Amino acid sequence: MYDSFIGKKHSVEERLSGLNASVAKHERMNRALRVGRMPTIAVAILSRLANAGLDEYFRVVGTRGRHHPQNCEGGDPHPIRLSNAEDDLRVVQAKRADELVNAPEFSEIVVAESGKMARLTTIHPAVFVSFKRWMSKEANRDPLKRRRDALQADAVEWALHERLPHLLADR
Repeated sequence: MYDSFIGKKHSVEERLSGLNASVAKHERMNRALRVGRMPTIAVAILSRLANAGLDEYFRVVGTRGRHHPQNCEGGDPHPIRLSNAEDDLRVVQAKRADELVNAPEFSEIVVAESGKMARLTTIHPAVFVSFKRWMSKEANRDPLKRRRDALQADAVEWALHERLPHLLADR
């Protein structure tokens, strides 16, 4: 029994070593080909969440990922602060947040500028398009942001129909 355990352990260690070497090779290739578009810090955070087993509890929503009250037009700042610092982040309830929270998931591997990779889970692209279209028509929203929202919706909709049509069948 002991010999069987040791044999399996060595086999698993060899497999892990091979996988780590493959990841390192692909990270170097990503860096050399300048594949990465995601900020390195974002990929590092996603990797840490995954390594801690917490990734299934997080979903990235939004184009900038900044949730300071001034950046959440139409959101209601909540009295809960994440720290005692006056300029720290606060919990914000965005309009139609339930639509984003309850949206189907979409998950892909993203590549950092450094070549490192992580899995990013977000909302389905069709839900993003619908939400951005709604935001682009909000009368009290900054006109520049409304225009940007419409352009983002157009870009993702084009990608959905031209590059990811299989995702439309999922809905």
